[in-house]
Amino acid sequence: MNYWYRRRHLKYYQTVRRWLEGMGPMESLIDVGGWDTPVVTWGQFMRRIAVDPRAPLEAPGIETVCCRWEEFVGNADVITCLQVIEHIDDVVPFCRKLRESAGTLIVSIPYKWRQGSCASHKHDPVDEAKLNDWLGSDFKEEIIERDPDRMHRLCRRY
Repeated sequence: MNYWYRRRHLKYYQTVRRWLEGMGPMESLIDVGGWDTPVVTWGQFMRRIAVDPRAPLEAPGIETVCCRWEEFVGNADVITCLQVIEHIDDVVPFCRKLRESAGTLIVSIPYKWRQGSCASHKHDPVDEAKLNDWLGSDFKEEIIERDPDRMHRLCRRY
């Protein structure tokens, strides 16, 4: 069973999909750290790039780049980065690069998860103030989703 199959029902994906599909035709989309999820296939984009150090989604029309975001060179009209930031050690330059590389940036983070609830999370609990420190407070839209797993995820569109 793959990552996407286990998570496909989560509400934050519905929020992100609605945002992407509501943007209309655009030139480019980069999905950072999406692994095998279909996020990079959502919306109307001429060019779609999946960037992940693991084997990213391979599908027709998707450029796959197997590297860390910090090593990637490029920018896009829209960048998505869902449930990734909390895993990054040096989060400030990672987030700065996201902001500088995107016309529109869409992120999601585990919202106020208890420290230690996920062994690979470096920064729990993450709340609005911490996300503001990393990405700024000039977002256009913010939604906090409570998923069936009873965990909350904060989605922001910059």
